[in-house]
Amino acid sequence: RTTADTASSSVKVTLKAVGGKVRATVTGGSASGLTITESSLRMEWSGTAAYGASGTQAVAKLSGANGTFRHGQLTATVIKGKLNVVNELTLTDYLYGIAEMPSSWGRNGGGAALAAQAITARSYALVRMKVSASKPAGQRKAACNCHVVDDVRDQNFTGWSKEGEKVGATDYGAAWTAAVDSTVTGSSAQVLTHQGVVIATYYYSSSGGATANSEDVWSATVPYLRSVTDTASLEAPGNSLKSWTSTVSAARLASFFGLPDLARVEVVARYSSGQVKTVRGTSSTGKTATITAKADVLRFALGSLRSAWLTSLTPNY
Repeated sequence: RTTADTASSSVKVTLKAVGGKVRATVTGGSASGLTITESSLRMEWSGTAAYGASGTQAVAKLSGANGTFRHGQLTATVIKGKLNVVNELTLTDYLYGIAEMPSSWGRNGGGAALAAQAITARSYALVRMKVSASKPAGQRKAACNCHVVDDVRDQNFTGWSKEGEKVGATDYGAAWTAAVDSTVTGSSAQVLTHQGVVIATYYYSSSGGATANSEDVWSATVPYLRSVTDTASLEAPGNSLKSWTSTVSAARLASFFGLPDLARVEVVARYSSGQVKTVRGTSSTGKTATITAKADVLRFALGSLRSAWLTSLTPNY
C-alpha cells in the first residue's frame, strides 16, 4: 500500500512489531493519525532517487541508529519477533556516510588521506557484502536482512551526520564526499585487490610505530596483512594517541594472572609490530605467572586498553 504525506516541518512514524507484522502510526502532516500494518513497510522521502530527486532534500532519523539518512529508503520488517529496519542505498551513498576518519584530515593537502580511506572502506564493504561474479548484489545477513550493520562490527556509518558535517563556515562533509568521488571514474571505482580479488584491509587511527601481522592479532596468516613500519603514526601532528595511560586495578591484574596479589607486571616479549605478546606478573611473595596470547586478547584481558602497544604496566592499588 502506498501513502504519501506532505509536511512543512516533520512527520513522525512510530514503528512496532505486532504479530509478525510491522505497524506504522503517523503523527504530523496531512496523514497524521494514519495506521498501517503490513509484513513489510517501505519509507521514502523527498530529494532521493527512490522518491524524487528533484524534491526538497529531506533527512530521515531513526531512533537507535548511529546517524541520519539523506539517501536511499528504509525498509521495515519483523525478524524473529523483533522490528528490523534497513537503509537501502547505493554503495557510493553508503560511503558518503562512513565516519571512520575525521574529514578535517582533508585540509591543507590531506585529500589523499581521505581518498585512501574511501578506497579502503569501499573494498571492506564489498568483502563484507560477499560480492562475487556469481553474486553481483552480494549476500545479505539473515539476522538483519542487510549486507552490513552501521556500527564498528562492520564500519561506522552515520549517514548525513557525516556527509553534511559543517563547523562554522567549513564544509567538512563536502571534503569527504569529494574524496569519495575522486576514487570513481565513470562506472569504475577504485578498490584494493590481491591476486585479482577484492580484499578487506583493516585500519585504525594510529599504531605504535608498526602495523601487525594478521596471525599476531587473530589466527590465520594472510599474505597481504604483513607488519610494515608506520613511523607516520608517531610523527603525525595532533595525534593524541601516540602516548596514553590507562588505570587498571591491581586486583583485576592479580586475577588475570591467577595470583593472590600483584607487586609487579612486566612485558617480556612483543610481536614484530611492537604489540604486547607475553606478560609476567609477580606477587608480593615472589611467585610469578607468565601469559602469552594474541595482542588483542591481552589488550582486553588487561582492562580493555586503548591498544596493545604497551610500554609498561604498573599495578594501581
